[in-house]
Amino acid sequence: MTSLEASLGALNFSTQLEEVNKLLDGAQTDIIFWGTRVVKVNGYSGSVSLENLARKTLNVGQLRCEADDLTPSERIAGVEIVRKLQKFYKLTDTQKQNVNFITRFFIWIREFAFTPYTTRFYIDGGPDEFRAYSKEKFIQQFGDKFNNLDEHPSSDGGFGPPLRIYAKEECIRAQMLPV
Repeated sequence: MTSLEASLGALNFSTQLEEVNKLLDGAQTDIIFWGTRVVKVNGYSGSVSLENLARKTLNVGQLRCEADDLTPSERIAGVEIVRKLQKFYKLTDTQKQNVNFITRFFIWIREFAFTPYTTRFYIDGGPDEFRAYSKEKFIQQFGDKFNNLDEHPSSDGGFGPPLRIYAKEECIRAQMLPV
């Protein structure tokens, strides 16, 4: 049986978001004794740290957002990966109630003792980097329909610097439909 860690390691996260997304379909979560939240996938041996998986996803989101070179299908795959990671964290929160005191203590140390801005903090914030476009790319994809308040019907707002405009998920999905 192939190792999950080796399979994920063989994938280039920055260019194979769709494959990572498919691999995470049907994944399960667990908490090991030392307080590490892990992800397991049927058909693969072993597990991977949820924290490491989330960190890789966030790094790819930030790098590709800055490069502004995500395709619509990669954007949707990134959004879906972040949603799965959010779900995994919630599932392990439920599982945390059933572990022993020592494991709960290790979880607290891992996640809250060192910094308030953990990887989970950013994952819970949502898949914004995967929905973000430069203004030029946004206009190219969705048109120049800004009103006098600089609002666009396909946008949820923006952030910067540099300026990035959030596209609504349903508008990105519409870009993928055959014409």
